[in-house]
Amino acid sequence: MSNVAKGPDSPYAWWMLAVVFFVGIAAPINQFKVPPMMQQLCTSLDISLSTAGWLMSVFSLVAIFLALPAGFIIRKIGIRTAGSIAMLSFVVGSAVGVYATSPVMMLVGRVIEGLGMCLIAIVGPAAISYWFTPAKLGTAMGLWGAWVPLGLVIMFNVAPQIGAGDWHPVWWVSTGYAVFALILFVTCYRMPKGADRKDTGREPTLQSIFAKLKVRDIWLLAFAFLAQNVCQITINSFMPTFMGTHLGMSPAKAGFTASLLMLISIASGALAGVWSDKINSRKKPMLIALIALALLMLCPFSLPAEYMTAYMLTLGVFIGIIPTCVFAAGPEIMGKPEDASIGLSVVAVGQNLGMFFGPGIYGMFIENYGWTTAGYLIIPVLVLGVIATLMMRIR
Repeated sequence: MSNVAKGPDSPYAWWMLAVVFFVGIAAPINQFKVPPMMQQLCTSLDISLSTAGWLMSVFSLVAIFLALPAGFIIRKIGIRTAGSIAMLSFVVGSAVGVYATSPVMMLVGRVIEGLGMCLIAIVGPAAISYWFTPAKLGTAMGLWGAWVPLGLVIMFNVAPQIGAGDWHPVWWVSTGYAVFALILFVTCYRMPKGADRKDTGREPTLQSIFAKLKVRDIWLLAFAFLAQNVCQITINSFMPTFMGTHLGMSPAKAGFTASLLMLISIASGALAGVWSDKINSRKKPMLIALIALALLMLCPFSLPAEYMTAYMLTLGVFIGIIPTCVFAAGPEIMGKPEDASIGLSVVAVGQNLGMFFGPGIYGMFIENYGWTTAGYLIIPVLVLGVIATLMMRIR
């Protein structure tokens, strides 16, 4: 295929999107192996529900501190090297978890995996943004936005089957997928013609990098994404346990019902990309989704079993819209493709703060105040996300 055919918006660009997508799935596969196995982990490692929640939160702890440096590092070492390091982190971290005999050892493995999540959350959309012009970036990001939902759906449905008697096989499977993703990325991903290995022909100065971090709208975008992640990760982390302990569902049924949220969000995220391109706005879809989520948080842990399927599907429609708009708006706010990793590192800070505080804090709320009240306490965070979105100067 000629170099011209391998330019932005070409058929080859969609192949690069597919490569990045299947590589990125390694992150949620590793991240969301905990919720369907939470009851087993509590018994095996002799930990409480709130401590088990931190197995999800600590996954994001490393990313909170490393997201901004990661943006600079990716700018320096390039997309391909950073993506390879991300996949290697999942391989090592998951392997550590396989042999964990204590909560501390399991937490160490999760921290190592968190490094991979930190990197791929920036590398993925940055790698894609090189291959698409603004006119098609929303559609591309809509497809990319399915990386987390699909990984969660896989684990929520596969983990209860292969880990019915022991959680270790689940960790082995996640390790194996990370190995596959590492090989795929190293052998298949390429940068478009004209983009060198360091993403730019001119090395950025420290002063220019700090100037890019002062862009107001990228921080507001990060906060709006934080709000969405607090909501999403809290529901994803605890809903299977709630359905099993309070609604009497089997682990397999609870995992499937909880996964419907992310299953439908795959479709809504893809459609949101096309929609936002069509109406030439990232802001309007985000506002609608955040407001709807705030209203839906009035009843996540108080509905009877017969309404849970409809509820999870409705929640998923709006959950899926926000990542698509965020990942499309981030590179647009920064202006140049080579600056996308810097902007997306700020977005990653918000994303990982939401993923960190969601399970950990709300696990304590559940134990101290009950399931229903814990759900109510998500609403103020989403309202703040609405305010941040209203303040953004984006299309």
